[in-house]
Amino acid sequence: MATVNADTWATELGALSRQRPRLITTGRPVEAGTSGGVSRMGTFAALMGALFIGAVAGLFDGAQIMRYIWLGGGSGLMGALSDSLLGATVQRIYFDDELGQETEKPWRRGQALRAVHGWPWMTNDMVNLWASLVGGMVGILLSQLL
Repeated sequence: MATVNADTWATELGALSRQRPRLITTGRPVEAGTSGGVSRMGTFAALMGALFIGAVAGLFDGAQIMRYIWLGGGSGLMGALSDSLLGATVQRIYFDDELGQETEKPWRRGQALRAVHGWPWMTNDMVNLWASLVGGMVGILLSQLL
């Protein structure tokens, strides 16, 4: 839950950044909304979204609230960053010749778009699934360390 909330906050609040996002793999400036693009504001928003989930979980066990906050923050942020990494490297991306831009969608107005990179099965939904699994695994690891 911390991963998906972190990713949502990063996307929605990161879009408000005055600085262009950069590709997580190369640092090259990209357009807002590009898969794999990150910004300082978006990364900070991701951390805040993850910490929020940890804090809410901690309300159910007040004696260990800080532990939950750390677990939520660490696992959620790592999951959100893995979402960006997967989006930049293996997510299937298409090119819309009519609009002159890349998109995650394989179709536009009933017409198939040209695939430009990524694994055929690695849709945005699959990226979200794998990022959530990474966040969950990091959470399990952190729970053993904290």
